[in-house]
This record gives sequence, structure tokens and C-alpha cells, in this order.
Amino acid sequence: MPVIEEVSVSLDLVKERGVPLERQTFDWRDLVRLPIGKHTDDAFTRVRVITMHAVEGEAVRFQHACARANGDLRLPLARIRRVEQHQQTLLAFLQPPDLSPLEITLGHAQMIIEMTAAVAQHEPDAATAAIYRFVLAEDVDHLARLAALCDRLEGREASHLLQGDTELQPGRPTSEQHRAPEDELVAPYERAHAQPLSKLHALTILAAKQQLHDHYLSVGPRLADPLARQLYAEIASVQEQHVTRYESLLDPGETWLEKWLLHEVVEVYGYWSCLAHEPNPRLKEVCQRFVDYELGHLHFVRELFERIERRDAAEVLPATLPPALDFASHRTFVREVIDREIDLRALGTQLVPKDQERADSPSLSYRTRVNAKGSPSQTVGEPGVPLSAAPHAELRAAYAVEVERAAHAQANEPAALLIDKLGERLASQRLSARLYQALVDKLPVLGGELSASTGPTVDELAQLAGDQLRHVELLRASLVELGADASALSPSAELATEMLLAPLQVLTDPRTELPECLQALLQAELADVDGWQLLVELAESLAVDTLVVRLHVALTEAQDHLQLARTWLSEHALAGTDGLVRRATPAPHQVA
Repeated sequence: MPVIEEVSVSLDLVKERGVPLERQTFDWRDLVRLPIGKHTDDAFTRVRVITMHAVEGEAVRFQHACARANGDLRLPLARIRRVEQHQQTLLAFLQPPDLSPLEITLGHAQMIIEMTAAVAQHEPDAATAAIYRFVLAEDVDHLARLAALCDRLEGREASHLLQGDTELQPGRPTSEQHRAPEDELVAPYERAHAQPLSKLHALTILAAKQQLHDHYLSVGPRLADPLARQLYAEIASVQEQHVTRYESLLDPGETWLEKWLLHEVVEVYGYWSCLAHEPNPRLKEVCQRFVDYELGHLHFVRELFERIERRDAAEVLPATLPPALDFASHRTFVREVIDREIDLRALGTQLVPKDQERADSPSLSYRTRVNAKGSPSQTVGEPGVPLSAAPHAELRAAYAVEVERAAHAQANEPAALLIDKLGERLASQRLSARLYQALVDKLPVLGGELSASTGPTVDELAQLAGDQLRHVELLRASLVELGADASALSPSAELATEMLLAPLQVLTDPRTELPECLQALLQAELADVDGWQLLVELAESLAVDTLVVRLHVALTEAQDHLQLARTWLSEHALAGTDGLVRRATPAPHQVA
């Protein structure tokens, strides 16, 4: 087992054989470990995790494509791919669970900037280094637009998540990055002459870019804000261009086995580089293990390559790895690239000054067409610049048509509004019961049932969960009496469920302590009391007397629940409970 202590130590790819494939095993607890901290771990720990998740994703994608074209290789590909997928899974579940979708995107954007800056500075081929710098100037602008969006949608400063390590300034404007396919292809490296480091760089950055493109398409639809959705669509389009540009760097003359061999050495190189920099002992152990696993994969594929192609793998592989990837802040380099190269444009396979872009350029025509109704990135603007109100208002108006129709229908039918609100209460009560049950399940790992003086006890929580379930049956019966379908999901019910998912996330998070859980319960109960109060007033206005009586009983019980939640939280605060901010070190119940 090669142990890497310093960046300067090299790794002999011939001598070090790693762990044999048949000994590379996982179980479910092994795959899902204690995640890294949102703020307590170094930002570059997250960068390394995201980078290697991307590299594993590229390995799995490549091996599937290879299997579809090479029947004789399907079994060995499947055997290695199973381990690659498990490694990718482990890395995926190291991500913190308390990141918003937009924060996840910021982490990915930080990763691509720092990794591109790292390879651009160490790339031995000058033309390829220029390509990396060209794309870097575009990724910097994406991060600036996302930071502005984060401020406006979530009231967060992106620099907190990035820990001040990554440059936050506009780059080449995203609206000017849209290019025709004719201007996206570049000359590939020549496999017989390119230095190994160039091949490692190309595959690593291609993997990161492909993941980033897929990320925008998977996360963008989860956002509610119409402008945010359009911004993600716009950036995803540019990321597809970048994938095209980077994959055209690869020599198409490489054989399938040659490409497979290169993918394996890229994985060894990536984990070895992470191991050289990672300060978190838990993550260092993962990196060391995966270096050994990937060395095993490399030698497995090497033997296949030499047996089937009857070539020496030394024609493809370096004897030792190049210096480790530089996982560090590159703010000075990024500023220099922006200052010098922001006005470059692509013309065929060349990069030229902006004033040399021809009037009949395919890219100019394409850019004019896609920006005909404005660019979302321009509407979002830059950090610290006021949002352009008119385009945003236009977007909101377009999305609001169906909402307005529904509101109009409810205004004309008060009974329909009552049924909608009954459905909302039903959904919220069902989920509120889950909140209390979640705390019942968590009490034992928080140190067992607490004293009656500070509460809550398991019996008290079970009683409150039972009250919520009784309210569910009351609401179901009321809907049936009004001739409504109690199993239907009303429009307000969907929103109520979304709003209660945040407290449930707090309660089920293994890192949260009792005071944090009680704070989440208090917020849920505050909304619950107001919801019952509104429903009572609505039923009174419609003179549904029998329903009013039932709702008053439920409202009184909800007020009692609220008072209990307030009392429990106050008692723990006055008792000096120290769990309110305990994210820096794992709690006793946290399992790695």
C-alpha cells in the first residue's frame, strides 16, 4: 500500500499494484458515511470530493459506452464498473445535506474554476493551456451570476460558502459566450506525441465539465424562481459547448482499451493528488483506499491491454505520475486571465480578439438568435448591481397565468376555498405527526428519555403525534361530508407540505441536537396555530356550524402544542443546553 505524505513524492505505476479487484468490497454503511461540513471543512475538501465524483462519473459513462461497442470486454468492464459506481456513490453521499440547490451549484462552480486554473498553469502544451484559460474566463462569469442570484433568492453571500478562496468578479459575459458548433471544435492532441500530463488534464477537466452540465439540467428544474430556471438553462447550454470543446481535445485514433487505460490512470492521479492535499483524516483514509483500488484497476486493465492489443502499456502510460494536481486558491491567476483574455473570441479552431469576429460569423448569428428576447444572465446581473425589474416582472407574469385562473375560480366559489384549506390542514397534520415521531425516534440517540422537568418525554411526544393523526381523521371526515375527495391533493396542500419539509429535515439530520429540534417544532407549531385560526374564520364566514365546533377543538389543542414547544425550548435554553451550535465536532450519536 503506497502511503503519500508529501506532494513531492511520486508514485511508481509499475511497482505499485494496489488492491486486487476481487478484494474491493463495500457495504451500505461503508457507502454512506458522515458527510463533510458545510462550513467546518475546508472549501477545497468539497472541491476534491466534487472533482473525484466527476471523474468516477466519467469512468462509469465511458465503460458503459465501451461495453456497447465491445462484446468481449463486457464482463471485465462490468466487474470494474461495479466498484467505480460504489466509489462514486460514497463520494456523492459525502456532500452536506444542509446545502440548498443553489449552494450546491456554487460549490460545483467553484470546483470548475479552481481545477481549470490549476491545469491551465501546468499544461505543457501552450495551445491547450490557452483553451483552458479561454473557458476559465467564462466559468468565472457563471459564478458571478450565480452569486448575484444567491443574494437575491436566499439572502446569502456566496463568499461565505466559498470561504473567500475563489475569485468573485464578472468574466466574459455569459450572454456573449454562445457559439455555433463550427467555432467550438479544436485540434486534438496526437496520442503518439502528447505528453502524459496533457492527456490526464484533458480527461480530468472533461469529466468535471460533463458533470457540471448534467448538474445544471438536474438542479435547474427544482428551482421555483422563473429567472433562476432560465439562468440555469442558459449556463447549461454553455457547459455543453465546453464539453464539446474539451472532448475534441482527445485523439479519436485511440483504441477503446487505450482510452480505458487512460481513464484508470486519471483516477489514480486524481485520488493521489487529493491524498497529497486533504487535511481531513476521514477523507484521507478514503483517498488512500481509492488510490489502492484504482491501482488494482489500472493493473487489471493493463494486463488486458497487453494481452489483447499485444502492445506494451508503457506506450500509453507514464512510468510515474506527474506532480499532484494543485488543489489551492488561484485568485491571482484568475484575475490575470480576466484582465488579459476577456475579449478573446473563438473563430474556427483559433482564438482571436473580439474585433476580429466577422459580421457573418456563425457564432454571431447564433448568439443574436438565442438572445433575441434577452439573456437571463444579463437580467440577473452581477453581485451588488440592482436587478433589472422589467424583464423579471415579465417572466413572473408569464408564469402566473394559471395561478391567477385558480385564484379567480376560488374567489367565485367560497366553498371551493374551504375545501382547499381543509386539504391543506390535512396534509400539514399528517406531516406534523411525522415531525413528532421523528423526535421520538431520535431521543434515544440524544441520550435517552429526558427528565420531566425539562421534557419532552417519549410519552408526551407520542401523545402529540396521536393528536395530529386524530386531526387527520377529523379533516378527512369533514371533507367527505362536504362532498369532496379526501384523498385528493389540493393546491394549498402541496405548498403546506413543502413548507413543513424544512423542519422535518432538521429533525432527521443526525448532526442536530435537541434544542435545534425543538426550535424546528416551535416554528411548525406557530404556522399550525395560524392555519387552524384561518380555517375557523373561513368556516364561520360560511356558517358551517358543525365544522366550526370541530375546528375550535382542534385549534385549542394546537395552541396547547405551541405552548408546550415554547416551554420545552425555553427550559433547555435556561438550563444552559450546549447543543445549539455543535457542528464543528461530531455529536456522540454520529456514526462515521
